[in-house]
Amino acid sequence: MSEIKDRQMEGLKLPPHSLEAEQSVLGGLMIDNERWDNVSERVTADDFYSRPHRTIFAQMQRLLELGKPIDLITLSEALEQNAELESVGGFAYLAELSKKYAKCSQY
Repeated sequence: MSEIKDRQMEGLKLPPHSLEAEQSVLGGLMIDNERWDNVSERVTADDFYSRPHRTIFAQMQRLLELGKPIDLITLSEALEQNAELESVGGFAYLAELSKKYAKCSQY
């Protein structure tokens, strides 16, 4: 019986993740597109625990493939065109991502 409970509990455990780290990566890429190559060698959209963060990262990749910059405006417009903006937290959340990173990079 204990073994069954252990297996059930194992299924409920969350994989290791850090939403703050994910936010930092996304915010950093919005501030500094030059880091994309370095980041994309190590990170893919599937590496993000948060579904909205996976969506944002994938859209960033599509923008760069089209030769467009990743910034608050182009990213929010692209997400809006794909009807994904609200599902990732809206314009305000994207602004918060870049704002948080900008504050961190000052130190």
